Amino acid sequence: MNDPYEYDSKLSEVLKYYFSTQVFDERCPSHNICIMAKNQGDSVCMGDSGGPLMLTENGKTSVIVEKGCSVCEEFQCDQSVGYGSHPDENGDVTLDAMIYDGRVSDSALPSCGGYADNDFGAAVLTGDGDVILRFAPAFNAVRYLEEGKSSVDAAKLALEKIYKKFPNNMAAIVVANKDGDFGN
Repeated sequence: MNDPYEYDSKLSEVLKYYFSTQVFDERCPSHNICIMAKNQGDSVCMGDSGGPLMLTENGKTSVIVEKGCSVCEEFQCDQSVGYGSHPDENGDVTLDAMIYDGRVSDSALPSCGGYADNDFGAAVLTGDGDVILRFAPAFNAVRYLEEGKSSVDAAKLALEKIYKKFPNNMAAIVVANKDGDFGN
């Protein structure tokens, strides 16, 4: 089969050919599945990175990532997808237990979308990527954990740097220490 997409590594067969249940557009914002992008059409849902979280076909919208992750948990795609344990089966602090081969969705720049350190914890965030990439807040949040700050304080301090210079920016962060205590 000729695939129109090139993958940077092997993509799980379950994800590659999975057809998700379709939902109507009005369910999208009410369930925080994605953000409506009105300027791109009434039936388009976009993720914070600009990539689609939903596909629209015949007036209905399908969840992509959430359904794919659920299916991979259920069918254990290539034994590379866990059930959200912390730390994982190798004892490592992970950013997401649902990691599969191939690029699915993430920040292209290190420490802008997520960062993890086995000795201290992890942080993940979302928001205006063009602003976030200037501050490496996930990395900084984990460094605050290293300094002995609580997860809540680390989250506040990491975002504080952004909001001082860009008060109207949209960003959200979740920080968890190595014991699983979290703040946002």
